[in-house]
Amino acid sequence: WGFNPVVMPWPDVPIALKQGVITGLDHTPMVCYITKKFEVAKYFTRINYAQGLFIWIFNKAWFNTLPTTLQKIFVDVVHDVCANIRKETVVQEAWAIDEAKAKAGVTFFDLSEEEHNILKKEGNSVYKDFAADINKLYPTDTYKPKDFLKEVQDYLGYKP
Repeated sequence: WGFNPVVMPWPDVPIALKQGVITGLDHTPMVCYITKKFEVAKYFTRINYAQGLFIWIFNKAWFNTLPTTLQKIFVDVVHDVCANIRKETVVQEAWAIDEAKAKAGVTFFDLSEEEHNILKKEGNSVYKDFAADINKLYPTDTYKPKDFLKEVQDYLGYKP
């Protein structure tokens, strides 16, 4: 598709976009809108593979000091909050897209089914190339699945 992915520190992205060092980026519409990337990037192709990241970080030692009943309540609440955040994200993303179109003149594109199938096919080759690295186990791993990549793909309903 004529692009060459590069890794770049997030603070460098706005200047790199403005100076033409990079000509695009991979992020959600909401992040692109609220971080003003759409002031420069005027085209967005939706491939709908990700939502913005919201990562829960807790101290395992602290968590393990909680009574089992409280641990269960805690985990259940985190799951409920995550489900609500996913629903809110859909609404927020629609708002960001509307704002980007109206205020920044961004044009949004959707892949055709044929283009999406090409993307999937090309993506599958990357999975195959990196499966051994993804599935590599380390001595300190406490969870040792036979095929972690397949486990995640099955969980997500991924079909090559």
